[in-house]
Amino acid sequence: YKSDKPGTAPDCGMDLVPKYADDGGGQDMAAGTVNIGAGKQQLMGVRTATVEQKPVVRDIRATAQIVPDETKIAHIHVKVSGFVEKVYVDFVGQMVKQGQPVFTLYSPDLVATQEEYLIAKRGERTLSGAPYQEVSQGAQSLLRSARQRLKLWDISDAQIKKLDETGEVSKTITIYSPITGFVTDRKVFPNVSVTPDMDLYVVSDLSHVWATADI
Repeated sequence: YKSDKPGTAPDCGMDLVPKYADDGGGQDMAAGTVNIGAGKQQLMGVRTATVEQKPVVRDIRATAQIVPDETKIAHIHVKVSGFVEKVYVDFVGQMVKQGQPVFTLYSPDLVATQEEYLIAKRGERTLSGAPYQEVSQGAQSLLRSARQRLKLWDISDAQIKKLDETGEVSKTITIYSPITGFVTDRKVFPNVSVTPDMDLYVVSDLSHVWATADI
């Protein structure tokens, strides 16, 4: 609002401020220029700087929870029910190497399958020279089936080879750690029965971890 005499602006009630021709009012100022006095600039906190192109960076500080990398966690289960006999890894936080024995398991089903395997092996050896090919092939099929059942229960080739060489049934099998890492959970104790649905050990490779932060 402009006026040629002192007073107040009718639209907002603010006092009119005198404007003189010699106060830098701007005959030589470029179009679109806004002129703000030094005192008002200080009150407004106006700061100026030369325009330049550079990355815009902001530091954010937050608390975070350090957790294992979910892609480097192994869960140890058994594929046959049985009873824990000897425990080699017996506390949470223990460091284990890949292939290190964790515990031994006694399973009646596993013992019976080993006996079936040895019987099938003797039958295959006895019937390999049978005059009827069907008899020989049947014995070989039984042997393959018993061997495959052992492998499906995580009996290693080395353990099956020992069974072949000695002809003696192993009362227990040894369960090994699948990765190198630290035990972060344990539910295995001596003389305790276990089933395939139980999560017996959790081993975490902590060489790479995640930081979960709330921003």
